Amino acid sequence: MDHVTPVKDQASTESYSNVGTSQQRRTRIAFAILTRSSKTELQGSKRFAVIHREFKSQIPNGPGKEANENGTWVCPFEYPGIPKNKFFSKTEAPEDFDWKVQNVFKIKGETSPATTYEGSDVLWYEDDDFAAANPEAMKLLETRHRFLEALQKTTEDPEVLKCIDRDQYLTKELFNNQQHLYWHYEDVSYYHNKIHVDYGIAGFSYMCLREEMVAPPNFQYIPYHVVKESAYKRCLASKGSKKYLELEAEVAGNKSFWSSKRTPTACEKPEKCKCNRIFQLLYKDTEDSLEDPRDRELPRKLLQPNKAGFLDLEHFNYISNQKIIVECSNACGCSEECPRRRLQQGQKKRLVVFYENEIIGFGLRAAEPIKAGEYVTEYVGTVLAPRNNNRNPSYDLGIEIVVEGLVIDSRKCGNLARFVAHACEPNAAFIETHSRIFETDPLIPRVSLYALRDIAIGEAVTICYYSRDKLSSGKGIKCACRPNCPNHLPKN
Repeated sequence: MDHVTPVKDQASTESYSNVGTSQQRRTRIAFAILTRSSKTELQGSKRFAVIHREFKSQIPNGPGKEANENGTWVCPFEYPGIPKNKFFSKTEAPEDFDWKVQNVFKIKGETSPATTYEGSDVLWYEDDDFAAANPEAMKLLETRHRFLEALQKTTEDPEVLKCIDRDQYLTKELFNNQQHLYWHYEDVSYYHNKIHVDYGIAGFSYMCLREEMVAPPNFQYIPYHVVKESAYKRCLASKGSKKYLELEAEVAGNKSFWSSKRTPTACEKPEKCKCNRIFQLLYKDTEDSLEDPRDRELPRKLLQPNKAGFLDLEHFNYISNQKIIVECSNACGCSEECPRRRLQQGQKKRLVVFYENEIIGFGLRAAEPIKAGEYVTEYVGTVLAPRNNNRNPSYDLGIEIVVEGLVIDSRKCGNLARFVAHACEPNAAFIETHSRIFETDPLIPRVSLYALRDIAIGEAVTICYYSRDKLSSGKGIKCACRPNCPNHLPKN
């Protein structure tokens, strides 16, 4: 890599803001519909896109895209949505090139940082003024270092400890080895993170603390669901896609339908909030809906946040109940900062997709402290109705409540939630979420990830993949989620 001093008035930085604005949430694409034919009658809108045949990640607009079209340095790796070409030197880039900071590094023996810039293979040594002029970039650097310091205190793996030093303070050997997988990790992290920036949600990065690094995950990164047309039509026809007044009209003559006790709500407009009533209209168990009498002992449960947006876990049972969260829409009259809109507000804590070992592969870890009951992120993928047993279900998350029988498959298209690993004593849980900003939007199944207890910086975020009965059956693969775990994981 070239080592040069930057021209200060050329440099700019991406926004690393963790919180999206109301305008971003209202105007961004909510989902995409995947059709088999270009002759479909479906038309895209401001709220959803229509994609024909196959979803393909695009390189985001910006200097990286310009470099991909005109740069001469060729990356040895090819990933969807990641530029393959870069400008090899400062002089190769055009005079009006937009120099955007990609990443910031600490250098051993140096007081000032070094930076890489989007679309360029140039490493720049910065002067003492850089930190003051780029506070968000420096904040990101400090978050990374706090994560590594936390790992240093908790791991006993000598290889990980050695590589922590590599990631904290870069060496000249690594600078000069532009073919090293380390730099590909930086590129994949940056361009996937740009998608989060565009959607106003907290960022993340990929990390592999191994001397022989494995390649970063190769898949299509998406911030919203890609819904197959057949699944979309099922969602559109579902009762949940109706407006509240239409649902209410269906029980207008049944005076005994509503519970006599008004359930509290954390909504900004409690007198107008429709969420608890929507639960009763759509999801609450009735005598007719419970085929097995034993199910009456474990009724479907509505989970609610408190005024701070943290989920009430007082009576949470990880295994026993079907659970759902109902979020506010424009029917409730509240603002988009309402505590009952946490999924809509998006991820607020930075995370790390972290290579664990040969057995687990990549997992998800906290880069910032996460509190019990706090929203972590959403499970995103391709929403479909399975039609055969030949497909690979390893990344399937089944929908049991919102539109029963659909699955969210993140194997080819997904986001960082696809990396959440199994633990028999998990610290987080996936929860189906009834959520749409506007009542005119069709109700697409969504799944939130919430913390069940406090999760420290550097700690893995985990869920339980299987029921207690399956784990304790003694059949299958010995579980290695923790030392001396007595359980077994089903083979299928």
